[in-house]
Amino acid sequence: MSLGIVAAAVGFAGVTLALGVAAITLASLAFQEMDASERPRDPANGRGMAIAGLVLGIVALAVWIPALVAIGIAQS
Repeated sequence: MSLGIVAAAVGFAGVTLALGVAAITLASLAFQEMDASERPRDPANGRGMAIAGLVLGIVALAVWIPALVAIGIAQS
């Protein structure tokens, strides 16, 4: 979740893209680990944190990728 928050808040495109991808990747790994555990629906297993990291990572990428495309088009 913290990578997603940093990715959404940081204004540097390269850092935001890298942290957004890292947040999505780590959230998906957390989901896989939770599903493989003995108690996948236990509220204490961090599913909410994984969801927050996934959503914030997606939001960071959804904001910055179109912005970078627009900047690239404007400069060409």
